[in-house]
Amino acid sequence: MASKPRVHRNQVFLIGYSADGKVVERKSIAYERYYEGSSPLIDDDRYRKNLKIRLVTGEIYDSSGKLQQHFLNFYDRKGAYVFGRAVHADGQMIER
Repeated sequence: MASKPRVHRNQVFLIGYSADGKVVERKSIAYERYYEGSSPLIDDDRYRKNLKIRLVTGEIYDSSGKLQQHFLNFYDRKGAYVFGRAVHADGQMIER
């Protein structure tokens, strides 16, 4: 019997990559914690610099388990944000 696909509710999944594309860190955090700024992978330049993270991808799931947003954030060698692209559930793409 096939199992049901797992539903991700109120979760944010983050993956940090080095400049050569290797996975440096994987995180799963609660939706609320993500928006409170409690993830150094997203919010801390020094943290990213120390781990040599140059790209962070993320998937944000809402309370119903629906993918709300997928994003890519690019950082320089100092861990500072350079560019990002977010695609929302309705297809809207935001680049900044």
